[in-house]
Amino acid sequence: MQEAKDPLNHEAKTHFGIDYIFPFQRLVIANILRSAGVKGFEVDDDYHEELSPRQIVLLPTGSGKSLCFMLPAFLLDGITLVVFPLLSLMSDQLRRANEAGLDAVILRGGQSPDDRKSIFRKCRVGNIKMILTNPETLQNRDVLDVLREMMISHLVIDEAHTVSEWGDSFRPAYLETGKILNEIDVPIVTAFTATASPHILNRIKSVLFPNDTPNVIYGNPDRSNISYSVIKSASPNQTLLRKIKELDKPAIVFTSSRTSTELTARMLRRELVSKNVFFYHAGLEKPEKEKIESWFFHSDDGILVSTTAYGMGVDKSNIRTVIHLEPPPTVESYLQESGRAGRDRDHAEALLIYNSRTKERLNKILDEHSAERFKSMLHYGENESSCRREYLLKLLNSAPEICSGCDICRDAVESEEYEELVMSIITANKRRFTRKELVFFLKGYKTPHIKERLLHCLWGFGIFYQWSTEMLEELVDSMIYTGVLRLPQKGIGKHRISTERSKMNSAIIGFFRSFHDRFR
Repeated sequence: MQEAKDPLNHEAKTHFGIDYIFPFQRLVIANILRSAGVKGFEVDDDYHEELSPRQIVLLPTGSGKSLCFMLPAFLLDGITLVVFPLLSLMSDQLRRANEAGLDAVILRGGQSPDDRKSIFRKCRVGNIKMILTNPETLQNRDVLDVLREMMISHLVIDEAHTVSEWGDSFRPAYLETGKILNEIDVPIVTAFTATASPHILNRIKSVLFPNDTPNVIYGNPDRSNISYSVIKSASPNQTLLRKIKELDKPAIVFTSSRTSTELTARMLRRELVSKNVFFYHAGLEKPEKEKIESWFFHSDDGILVSTTAYGMGVDKSNIRTVIHLEPPPTVESYLQESGRAGRDRDHAEALLIYNSRTKERLNKILDEHSAERFKSMLHYGENESSCRREYLLKLLNSAPEICSGCDICRDAVESEEYEELVMSIITANKRRFTRKELVFFLKGYKTPHIKERLLHCLWGFGIFYQWSTEMLEELVDSMIYTGVLRLPQKGIGKHRISTERSKMNSAIIGFFRSFHDRFR
């Protein structure tokens, strides 16, 4: 007897070429179809009777979240309306829909009245199965009135953690999403996110479903193929340069600002002598964004330096390395961004380069709860004893059965010798250098002042000759900030660098001198 075909697997194979639907995907999809009255795709009827047509789905990055709303879009009678936080996500989802033969359109700001009329005309005649939009567009009264007249059968909020993280800060339109759901009166609503702490989950519920009790479906947030590590560094840019040479590509480097993405990308291009490095942020013009997205999507060895504008961006499966130059504001952000790596389920690396000066950002965070969440990421960077994977997952009320890879559990925590090398030099030459002189000394510049004071004859001159002046300034300033080096502003030794350590064991100095050739 021939085995009966699984109806969901059959549809997935027909439309997407996928041979198998995972259990959590099956549960989400079956509930959407059951709520719409579509027969033949039920799973576990007894359990399903309790499920609400409102659901919040927590699935880790790379677990096939898009299939959970794209497959039902083929099978539902009406239109699926999907709300995204970023234009890059809309563009990527449109590409994927077109590849699957699913007719979709983008509804966003900046479109002309004629463009809008054309889109709505296609929707009315039944040619369109999916509309991709954002919260701000849904606040347009004309758009909302047209959508109310259409048969919207399923509304999806993608990256739902942004409802709280962005809605409470710079995207207030997200806080109105719940009201819009009621106005459109959509029968089925599904909110997806890869990461959500209990606080964020409750915030999503209160904004999107204030009068309902949504069903919450949990997937395992642990990405077992990603290995997590942290390197404490007084010179993050130098550490980045060293690690980007070692780690597999393609790679993404996340920074906190548009300016830092541009500076970091230019530094990597210069130091690596490579044109295969680009920066990406929300301030780029649309054609430039699309050009970079296309380049990185098709690149096998590219390095993309980005703000979080790419953190939820193009669905590139073979990213091997994600590096953060500083901690993001929340564990959700970190897992979301690091989760861009290894979506093909092959091994990948997630590295945080941690500098103690990051603590300065706490002074700029006025909201107490936001400050506490950022402190959790600072603790992650400072931790040297407990499993990194376990630490991150516990913040999400989860935990791994076993760590599948972190530097602490592998006993492979890296440390940089940079500070100790500078310390050995300053210990032997207390109050001999100003800040500028020390930078020139380490770089090996024989300036007239250096030669006049015979500083170039001292051990350690030029030991960091391969470093840029900017990296050395970063190193020295960081050591001054953390108190490892002292730079008095008055009294004896004014503007002359010293250290709290009155002496250093000569054997230790000799040990660090053995690294001289390595750094030259």
